[in-house]
Amino acid sequence: MAKAVRFSIHSTAALPIAQAMLAIHCAPVYLARDIPSSYFYHDFLNPTPMKIATIVVRILLGALYAFSAITVLFELGPTPEMEGRMATFFEGMAASGYLMTMVKITELVCGIALISGFFVPLATVVIFPISLNILMTHLFVAPEGMPVAIFVILANLFLAYRYMDHYRPMLVPK
Repeated sequence: MAKAVRFSIHSTAALPIAQAMLAIHCAPVYLARDIPSSYFYHDFLNPTPMKIATIVVRILLGALYAFSAITVLFELGPTPEMEGRMATFFEGMAASGYLMTMVKITELVCGIALISGFFVPLATVVIFPISLNILMTHLFVAPEGMPVAIFVILANLFLAYRYMDHYRPMLVPK
């Protein structure tokens, strides 16, 4: 039969052990206060309309980017005939040799991240310049695509707003 060993808090050998036990016991409390409540399981049991809207917008935006990128990268559909300033714009992008491929790979990676729910705050920030460029292109070059451009920029801004807690530490002046 094992003997129970008792340590006195006043013993010099027991003090580091007691401090380690206290640190291990209290670590989840210290770590949990810095984590937004959206990470905890009980939030999934209690969906609110904003959480549902966030998931729907995230998946729709991710699917739009992923399918657009897959279609262009793997040439799954015919390239639409472009005319005027839009043709000049795309010829310039194609002339660079790498720009369109880089944009579509970025769209694919961010689309997968948005659909899967992993690294959503990062994907939202990385894809924002592309969303803004889509809006500006349709605002100044080809206004017929404006409804999709407005959805893309509003969805991106909505996700940035919803994940603002992840950006706050970066926005604090030091």
